[in-house]
Amino acid sequence: MRWLVVALAIALTGCGAAPSVGSAPLRLTIGGATVLDLAGLQTRAEAEVGYTLDFGYAARVSKDPVTCWFARTDLETEVDTRLWCGPVQV
Repeated sequence: MRWLVVALAIALTGCGAAPSVGSAPLRLTIGGATVLDLAGLQTRAEAEVGYTLDFGYAARVSKDPVTCWFARTDLETEVDTRLWCGPVQV
């Protein structure tokens, strides 16, 4: 399971859309199905990237903290199946 999250979490570049801050809850979908726990998924991915950095499988490219985001694949709610994270170098 850990490697699945790492595979989803480690990405270097891409057009990303961080969850917007607003009064209405953000609804993102993958294949039409709603992503149920956006914050939890992002938090776990950031922890996994940190774990990967600690073991030397990836390197920091700046002093900024690792953050993860969803990349939109349409103009509505659909996002890529991968969760993008950075700034890291593999």
